Amino acid sequence: MSKQTYRIVDLALFTLIAAIVEAVNTYAFVHFKVTIYSISLSLCLGLIALFRWNAYGLIVAPIAGIVSVVVRTTLNGQSATTGLWLAMSIGNLGIGTSLLYFLNGKKEEVRNTPWKMVLYYVTGFLSAEVLRSICQLGSGVNFLTVMLTYFAYDLLNLAFGGLVFFIACRQQNLVVDMNEYLRKLHAPTMQELKEESNYTVEELAEADEVNDAALLDGGTLSDKDLAKMEADRRKFEGRQTEFDKENEQLASSVKRSKTTKEALSK
Repeated sequence: MSKQTYRIVDLALFTLIAAIVEAVNTYAFVHFKVTIYSISLSLCLGLIALFRWNAYGLIVAPIAGIVSVVVRTTLNGQSATTGLWLAMSIGNLGIGTSLLYFLNGKKEEVRNTPWKMVLYYVTGFLSAEVLRSICQLGSGVNFLTVMLTYFAYDLLNLAFGGLVFFIACRQQNLVVDMNEYLRKLHAPTMQELKEESNYTVEELAEADEVNDAALLDGGTLSDKDLAKMEADRRKFEGRQTEFDKENEQLASSVKRSKTTKEALSK
């Protein structure tokens, strides 16, 4: 799976989870006659997606916000103003200001500094509240009044979302830079190839034949045995590598030296 495909799948799952959570919470609160408030995790999940995939993660929060309005107008039969539609879609893009923390490219430093993670979360949340309030200006209401109302209603969401965000940060591979994570995930394989083998391109191409021999032997052949088998096969086929020839010359030289010493000792 390519990185692009992985990113699409990952963001699709985050968006689906955020949309389902918003739909269930909105329906439950309105159904129980709590018509002016509902628990929302769209900003929290959006900030996690933003951390994972940078600007690509901006897609999560707006879609989740739109779903919450759809549930209000369809399942719960409430009306929604244009300002509300804009606030819950475009307004949620306000979390994008948290991308400023990644301008220096040191996302891992932000990840490992608790107070910076708190600022990352709070900045995104409050910026979304301001942009939501701006989206409501066309409704003929006072901006300051709307903003204070949003802040008052969402204080619990700020705290509850912060708790979820904190728990997510405690997970090893959830609130991480996915580009760096995928790079590290595949790095050990390449490093192992570089450090543990000195094969030429020709030898790498023929590695399957050696591995087949090991498998036929039950997988118990040592590296030394495999190397000897490979050298013998090359010698038999008359196409030794320079490495094999040098080894043979060195072995012959050692053998001649040993013979000479034995002769002189007599």
